[in-house]
Amino acid sequence: MKTVDEIASEYAARSPAAKADWYSAAAANYDRGRPPYPQAVVDDLVSRTAIGPASRILEIGSGPGTATQRLAPLGCTIDCVEPNPRFVEIARRRFRDHPNIRIHHCTFEAYEHRSGDVHVVLAATSMHWVSRDIAFAKSAQLLRSSGYLALLWNHELQPTETDAAAIAAIYARHAPGLFPTESDAQIEAKLESIGTWISGSGYFAEPRLGCIASTVCYSAQRYLDALQSYSPYLQLDALARENLLRSIGDYVAAQKAGAIDLRYLTGLHVARKV
Repeated sequence: MKTVDEIASEYAARSPAAKADWYSAAAANYDRGRPPYPQAVVDDLVSRTAIGPASRILEIGSGPGTATQRLAPLGCTIDCVEPNPRFVEIARRRFRDHPNIRIHHCTFEAYEHRSGDVHVVLAATSMHWVSRDIAFAKSAQLLRSSGYLALLWNHELQPTETDAAAIAAIYARHAPGLFPTESDAQIEAKLESIGTWISGSGYFAEPRLGCIASTVCYSAQRYLDALQSYSPYLQLDALARENLLRSIGDYVAAQKAGAIDLRYLTGLHVARKV
């Protein structure tokens, strides 16, 4: 299992153009398929950081606004930084009636803002796209003295125990090694390592980690949309991906009456600026 530092190094090393274009082909799939951040986790974030109407949040890699939607009703100012033009288009359409939400089409590295007046820097399953040297130093620079870094993580959707063996057999035929088999303990260990990653930067105190498991019921199409939004599937050989997705869709249609239960873990790290 790769460490978060190794994963971050791989993604952050890509050129700005590569970062901007990576999800373009899958932007609609991402918006339709990715699960929400559980309200309980968002409530915990709000409680621990005292976010209110007067707060200013900077969101790194906001995508189509998956996490932003949960915070929009609070009335706080949210500056969303997103390099992908398709995500920017979706987010601007989604939040056109929210003057408190501003979408900036750029990378976090290129983003310019007055230092020291941000209450919370938030990254929702996106911090690994930014170079570690820039991510923490710039976040700390932008934050006010009592500000917080908050990292949300939705882990990849996985079938429940009821369907795991059947789905694993489909992967074994079409994409060996791709099937997501990480246990809750492995995922939680990865989340714990992120805490060390944050505090080891020297800019933030040891974060407090919260973790919650959720179950969602997806139609076959939404499940396939979600899978097509994950990086390993975007890298998969086109024919293998087509056969894999078709077989999964057939299984859900024939064996699950068109709907399947899926699990995912959500982690939240909140760290105060030192």
